Amino acid sequence: MSYEIMNIPKQYKYVSEVPEFNQDLPDNIYLDKTSTGCGATYAVLTNDVDYIVAIPFISLGENKVKQSKSNRGTESGQYPHKLFMVSGQTLDTEIREYLKESLGEVRKIMVTYDSLPRLMSFINPKDFKLFIDEAHKLVEYAGNFKPKVIYYLLDSVEQFKSYVLCTATPTKEKYLPEKVKPMRKIKLVWEAGKQVDFNHVNLKANRLRDNILALCLSHLKGEQEGNLYLFYNSVLSVSKLAKDLISAFNYSEKDINIICANTEENVKTLKRVGRGFYPRQAIEVNEEGIAVPNIKKINFITSTAFEGQDFWDREGKTFIVSDGKLDHTKLDIATQVYQIIGRLRDSKHKDSVTMIWTVA
Repeated sequence: MSYEIMNIPKQYKYVSEVPEFNQDLPDNIYLDKTSTGCGATYAVLTNDVDYIVAIPFISLGENKVKQSKSNRGTESGQYPHKLFMVSGQTLDTEIREYLKESLGEVRKIMVTYDSLPRLMSFINPKDFKLFIDEAHKLVEYAGNFKPKVIYYLLDSVEQFKSYVLCTATPTKEKYLPEKVKPMRKIKLVWEAGKQVDFNHVNLKANRLRDNILALCLSHLKGEQEGNLYLFYNSVLSVSKLAKDLISAFNYSEKDINIICANTEENVKTLKRVGRGFYPRQAIEVNEEGIAVPNIKKINFITSTAFEGQDFWDREGKTFIVSDGKLDHTKLDIATQVYQIIGRLRDSKHKDSVTMIWTVA
């Protein structure tokens, strides 16, 4: 892929710090930011440009909205503008109310790929710049999951004032949609970037559960430092592990998170784990109405939070599980694994990742 290479000096770690991006990202580009933790989405949500930020799933947007509410009006002022979210759950009246109340202000609207057509009926696209987040999803969704949604999204980019397609895990050029291939492409090369220490643990299939339980117990008992973040895309499997920790070792919901999609099926599955278990999120609102990181000693995380969501835990340690018997736990090393590695934003352990895997 023919990229314009942009070298970022080592004194800069985030997009918003780079002088060339101080006001905004360039117009009409496909951006390979190369790093999942460099804050490109944060930069467009906090600058003074009116933006529509298109995202692949609701959980990503909810994560950002909670962070923005928590930090608006604080001394640091990380999110100076109100962030509004549009999804299938958003009422038309809510959209109209936001657009009316935000007249004369900088507008920041996050919208799921699916809901962009509805949002377009309320706005003049030429008033906004479009930022398509997690742009590697365009190929995945266009293949057989959501082709109509993706074709509409790509057909719409020229209707906006300008646009940016952004990803840390770009698709090979020959597989890109035809509308994307001719776009100007920029790749960021971060001099401050560090190589991740990637460890492999290959187990026999019948040893996976026992080894994960032992790993959990070693953290719960303080034999290993830090908090365990186990990325394992099986609600049923992590529920059984949590149940074992509760019934056999007397731990509880105070020690264990299960972060998964809030579906009826998942709610039922987690109820069987024990009292206090329900689908959790990376950032939650506390009793005072403040959004705070949801941190526990053991954090089981399914695919709802593999991409885009931010986890804030200085003591967090990343482990990834791929079970050869379960196809939905197998991961693409070039995209999904790379995305997972960047979820723990501020951890002192973020440069070390362990992948536990079995074959069928």
